[in-house]
Amino acid sequence: MDWKTGRGVYDDFALQQAAYRYSDVMLAETPQTGPRGGRRPSLWAEEPMPQVDSVLIAHVTGDTVDLHPIRAGRDVFDVFLYLLEVYEAWIRRTGWEFRDADTYAPTIGAAIYPEQDLTREGFPNE
Repeated sequence: MDWKTGRGVYDDFALQQAAYRYSDVMLAETPQTGPRGGRRPSLWAEEPMPQVDSVLIAHVTGDTVDLHPIRAGRDVFDVFLYLLEVYEAWIRRTGWEFRDADTYAPTIGAAIYPEQDLTREGFPNE
């Protein structure tokens, strides 16, 4: 179950829930206490993801909580993986942090002005 406090419950939530549901591992927290009883940073360790039989969204609105069943099966997980692949490919192509990589090929070139040669400068691969 996931808790949401926004204005509504949206279909996109199923992508997130399917990603959680079909993960291989999850991070489990082990709280740590200092020598005098104070808090220390928690330790985190990977554990196998438990089997999930159903998925719910708890939508918190004011003083009520509405439970919504979410269809987050393998078909939705496949869509999540596809969209993740598309997103990562796009970021590697256009993301500023990849500007020095061979994959960098932004779709918007530098500004051109009438006094310049208006051949497709800035797009050497086309």
